[in-house]
Amino acid sequence: MASTGASREGAAPNYIYFFGNGSADGCIEMRATLGGKGAGLAQMARAGLPVPPGFTISAEVCNIYFQNGDVVPSEIHAQMLEALSALEARTGCRFGGAGRPLLVSVRSGASVSMPGMMDTVLNVGLNDETAAALAARSRDPRVAWICYRNFIEMYSTVVLGIPKGDFEALQGSGEAPPALEDLEREVARWKQLVLEKTGKPFPQDPLAQVEGARDAVFRSWLSERAMRYRKVHQVPDHLGTAVNVQQMAEADKSGVMFTVDPVQKRRDRMMIEAVFGLGEGLVSGTLTPDNYLVSRADGAVLQEFVAVKSGTPVCVSATGSALDSPVPGENREDRVLSKQELSELCLMGLRVEELFGSPQDVEWCIGGGKLSLLQSRRISTL
Repeated sequence: MASTGASREGAAPNYIYFFGNGSADGCIEMRATLGGKGAGLAQMARAGLPVPPGFTISAEVCNIYFQNGDVVPSEIHAQMLEALSALEARTGCRFGGAGRPLLVSVRSGASVSMPGMMDTVLNVGLNDETAAALAARSRDPRVAWICYRNFIEMYSTVVLGIPKGDFEALQGSGEAPPALEDLEREVARWKQLVLEKTGKPFPQDPLAQVEGARDAVFRSWLSERAMRYRKVHQVPDHLGTAVNVQQMAEADKSGVMFTVDPVQKRRDRMMIEAVFGLGEGLVSGTLTPDNYLVSRADGAVLQEFVAVKSGTPVCVSATGSALDSPVPGENREDRVLSKQELSELCLMGLRVEELFGSPQDVEWCIGGGKLSLLQSRRISTL
């Protein structure tokens, strides 16, 4: 059984804290150990909120990593492998499995919020086998190949250090929806670029992918942008960052919910932003989201802006079910959220705000009709 954050007398300390399925090893008071994101996920899981399961590698490991020559000690790495096995058991999914592949996000989480300063890798666990299996079960196999292509690019830029511009130079015009054969060729070109730049094939072992993403998150703690941010905001360097490894939820739409209006600073309404597919396009600013103002009193829509959709919205099911996300050229003028979904989000936002006792900025996604909460943090601009 994997470690659960409590060490036995005489045993090596544990550095892994599980969350999800209505329970968690940690809690909100453990912010220094779990980071803000991990502590929040643990608290939401304890409260029975719909948080995809996962585990947090404590912030202490970040300092150990640098003290050990940028290497996670073998005993801590072994704990992470045990944790991944336990996550497979909890989810009924398997890393590298063609039946129900387990895909995870690997995200930073310092005790002090540092938005956009450190690295994230999504859909870790995709490889040739799992991408082909997902494509075979989808009514539109292009979605799986777009997702795999995007994962190769994200992993290669964040973990392997290949400039993003090298991949952008390989891309087509994007003016028409890509054909399946075009996407398969693009994936092959992306992998060939990795081989040319690193001298090694793109990693196919999902466990090696998690290890690489974990270490990249630790390294981003000492990136130039993160160090500059900490200097400006007087955040101590010794805090380090935790790493959150969390099952990817189904996401055919996703976004951010502010439980009060942060622009007009009105506490009688919420602001909800939403895009089709995964939410990294919203966070990075490459996609323009729908924007909805919703009454906190009854969930009624007070005002809405429906964006003309562009870019490449992509979802992938963490459970191995069919993939039906829109691809370029489709649903360009559709609203992302129905009134029922907005009402459900409003009610969930009120629960999260009550749990933490302050207005919250909540990341969420909806897939297969199921709402999942990916993280929550206090709105700092009020």
